[in-house]
Amino acid sequence: MKSKRWTLAALAAFVFAGSLVATASAIPSQCLECYTKYQACVANGGSDCAARHTLCLKRYLCPL
Repeated sequence: MKSKRWTLAALAAFVFAGSLVATASAIPSQCLECYTKYQACVANGGSDCAARHTLCLKRYLCPL
């Protein structure tokens, strides 16, 4: 019975780690896209670039 619990715990840990890796690999590209959009907004003379940039970063849980 104990070995069944350990096997289940190991499987759960493996699935959890896999989901973290999948999520972590998706975040940087979205954050990079926020910075690219911000730079384009500033280059075009946009008025609310900083606010839109902050919202984009918060949406994808990027570091501010």
